[in-house]
Amino acid sequence: MTKPRPINLLSLAALCLAVLALWLAGPARADSWALPETQTTPSANGQFRFTVTPSEIGSQLDYFREEVAAEKSGEPVERPAPLGMLERRGTDGKWAPVWAGPLVNPVAPVTVLVADDGRHVVTFDNWHSVGHGEHVIVIYGPDGSLVRSLGLTDLVPEEYIEALPRSVSSIYWSKDESFSEDGASLVIPVVVPHGGGLGDDVETVPFSIALADGAVTLPPAAQWEAALAATARVRAAMVEADARWLAERKAPLMPPQGCVEGEWHDYLREAHARISNEPPFELSTATTVLFPRDHPRHRESVKWLREEVADVWDLPTNAAFASPCDPDGLVEAFAKAVKRVKPGSAKNATYYIAAPETQFAAIARLLAPTGGRAVWLDPAVAIPQRPERIPGTPEHDAAMAAWQQSLEADFGVD
Repeated sequence: MTKPRPINLLSLAALCLAVLALWLAGPARADSWALPETQTTPSANGQFRFTVTPSEIGSQLDYFREEVAAEKSGEPVERPAPLGMLERRGTDGKWAPVWAGPLVNPVAPVTVLVADDGRHVVTFDNWHSVGHGEHVIVIYGPDGSLVRSLGLTDLVPEEYIEALPRSVSSIYWSKDESFSEDGASLVIPVVVPHGGGLGDDVETVPFSIALADGAVTLPPAAQWEAALAATARVRAAMVEADARWLAERKAPLMPPQGCVEGEWHDYLREAHARISNEPPFELSTATTVLFPRDHPRHRESVKWLREEVADVWDLPTNAAFASPCDPDGLVEAFAKAVKRVKPGSAKNATYYIAAPETQFAAIARLLAPTGGRAVWLDPAVAIPQRPERIPGTPEHDAAMAAWQQSLEADFGVD
């Protein structure tokens, strides 16, 4: 069972800024970010420490509003730079400043390395966008001056980056960065594309970056060739998956054959998306698949259904239901669930019911006093795709433009 929650502007803005390009490429992993805070990172020997004071952004909503406006205008957001301060521990244990100054990140770096001799500080990534932008790796010299700022394209080709694992906001490109034993360079273990997530056993290849001038040294030839070959395999699989996804998106939708719960959840979500009149990028529905009455988890699934029907929201909500191997059991479960709903209190709810006509009609009669709207998902009828949900069509382009305009209106962007 999945549970609906009202869509908020914050999540939509995040999608607008980070995922519009990913819409055509299928799903991305979700993530979330806390507001940036002042953080202090010590050197490995404890003799130096570096404190980052992030740029003041007010709130995440303010941040997204500013970024949406900047995206539209093409002008960068003007805000005070984050500040960095390097300190040295004296023989008396007290800290004394070495240098302090603005950092090049738009809000704050994500992680920091401080050399044991204090001659270099290196920051990694940008708040809310790991792997993106010009300041993925930034090297500061002995007096705080900028040695070099690098983006991922300064290390690896664009197709390599596209093949790396990612979430909505971030690219997972490296792990366990460190200084070399002689302290002259950075050692960056860059993730090898593999088509999966970022686990502890992920393969990496070592890049070296000179601290003196930021010069990049590629991994050993055999390792780098193997990494590029892995990239080609992942890219080919991505192209194949995109083609398969697009074909499925275009094809008429029929319910699964059999009673596999996960397949029915997928069907209910896609069926709702196809027949709903909601904008194609703001869809949200809960799905409940009832186990047959002779199944050991039947009572548990009846509880899911009861909670879903009784959980009434003031905002418009959707929920979809099926019991593929026991449609009469679905009617029985609804008969019990509606007893907990006050008459007329579900007027903002729409219930999508996948069941034969007789059982759907019975459930619709049960829901009528609640004010909820019942929509029939006829298992015998294929559901065509909405043109606005097919990338590359004029309808899809128009829907995208309208969606962006609605976001800009919601965020007060002129």
